[in-house]
Amino acid sequence: MESPGRRECPFPSWRFPGLLLAAMVLLLSSFSDACEEPPTFEAMELIGKPKPYYEIGERVDYKCKKGYFYIPPLATHTICDRNHTWLPVSDDACYRETCPYIRDPLNGQAIPANGTYEFGYQMHFICNEGYYLIGEEILYCELKGSVAVWSGKPPICEKVLCTPPPKIKNGKHTFSEVEVFEYLDAVTYSCDPAPGPDPFSLIGESTIYCGDNSVWSRAAPECKGPRPTYKPPVSNYPGYPKPEEGILDSLDVWVIAVIVIAIVVGVAVICVVPYRYLQRRKKKGKADGGAEYATYQTKSTTPAEQRG
Repeated sequence: MESPGRRECPFPSWRFPGLLLAAMVLLLSSFSDACEEPPTFEAMELIGKPKPYYEIGERVDYKCKKGYFYIPPLATHTICDRNHTWLPVSDDACYRETCPYIRDPLNGQAIPANGTYEFGYQMHFICNEGYYLIGEEILYCELKGSVAVWSGKPPICEKVLCTPPPKIKNGKHTFSEVEVFEYLDAVTYSCDPAPGPDPFSLIGESTIYCGDNSVWSRAAPECKGPRPTYKPPVSNYPGYPKPEEGILDSLDVWVIAVIVIAIVVGVAVICVVPYRYLQRRKKKGKADGGAEYATYQTKSTTPAEQRG
C-alpha cells in the first residue's frame, strides 16, 4: 500500500522531453509560414517598430529618412511573399535634400564635388587668372533640421593689384608715375649715369612684374658703382713700402721716449768706454816710460860717479 502523502506525477518523466520537442516543432511550423524582419536601407526607414516575424501577405511601409525626400511613383512598401521572402523594394524613391544653387562668382567658377548639390558634399571655388579669392575656398552642404543649407557665403574674386615697386638707389624704373599696377604689369629698372668714368652696374633682374597675391615677381635689383680704390696698407716695418716710414709711426710717445733714452745711453757708453780705455793706456805708458828712463840713467852712470 502506497504512502498516503505521496502523489504520482500525471506525466511520466520520460514523456516531458517529448512534449517539449512537440512544442518546438509546432513553433517552427508556425515560423515556417512567416517572413523575417524586413530589409533596411540607407535612405529610408521602417514605419513603426519591427517584429520578429511577419505572416504571409503582411505589408510593411517605409518613409524617407531625415535629409531625404520622396519622389513618386516608386513604391516604398513591401509584402511578405508565400516563399517566405519580401517582395523587391529599394530606396531609390528617396532623394537627398539639395542645397540652393550657387552661380559662378564673377571672374571665377563654382565647382560642385561629384557634380551634385546634395547634402554631405562640397562646393569648390576658383578664380580666373589675374584674380584672387576673398572668402572660403570650400563650402559644405549641411542639414539644419530637415533643410539643406550651405556652410557659409560664397566667396568673390577680386582683381590682382600691386602697389608701386620699390625705388632703388642710383637708379629708377619705368612707369614711376603709376600708383596701381594690374596683374602681369611689368616695370624695367635702369641705373643713373655715374659721376665718374665707370658706369653703375645693375645687379639682379632688370624687369619684374605684378604677380599672384599682389606680390612682385622678384626683388628689385641694385645699382652698384665701380669698385672703390683704397690706399695701399702702411707697413709697420721700416723701409716698406716707404723707406721714410718706420716703426716709430705706430708706437706710443712714452715708448718712443724710452727708446730714445736707451739709444742715447748706449751711444754714451760706446763713447765713454773707449775713451776711458785710451786714458788708462796713456797713463800706463807714461809710468812705464819714467821707470825705463830711471833704469837707463842708473846703468849709464860710472862707478866713480855712483860713489861720488
